[in-house]
Amino acid sequence: MRERDRVFWGTGYAVIATIVSLIAGILLRPLIVWFIGIGEYGAFALALAILGIATLATDLGLGGALTKFVAEERDEERRRELISSAIIAAVLSGFVATLVVLEISPVVGATFRIQGIASLLAVFAWMPPFSFGANSCLAALSGLRRMRRYGFGSAAINGSDSLLLPGYSSWAARLRTPPSPWS
Repeated sequence: MRERDRVFWGTGYAVIATIVSLIAGILLRPLIVWFIGIGEYGAFALALAILGIATLATDLGLGGALTKFVAEERDEERRRELISSAIIAAVLSGFVATLVVLEISPVVGATFRIQGIASLLAVFAWMPPFSFGANSCLAALSGLRRMRRYGFGSAAINGSDSLLLPGYSSWAARLRTPPSPWS
């Protein structure tokens, strides 16, 4: 296949993955509100925002660096070492984010005085190791110029988030809600 065709199809797969992500996001928000309720959605959004801030500090830009170095490296053995080291480093930095969020969750709960926000953060704190590892895998595929696999992988990750997050949110909301004396 000519390089121009590879770029065209690779870009197409990336665009399709982006569109799937956007559609998943558009469909996911109302679904989450439906599962956990409007009042609970504010706490949910706050927990995800705090998680996002914590993961900014621990992401380290490994995905971007991995894409660049894998694309430039010609030695196959060295490429494998780069990919495996980056995935391990990403998962470990994800665990650092988990520890940070677990550590700050009681402080956030006391500061915002939202019932159960600390429990909600404690549940969401376990997302970064998985998302950082998955993003490193996608970065490796991008660096290897395997755009079809990258597009399908990205769509699969976002699609699985769309399927799992409402149930995950509902479960986390139940952790937040104190038991009723009448139940």
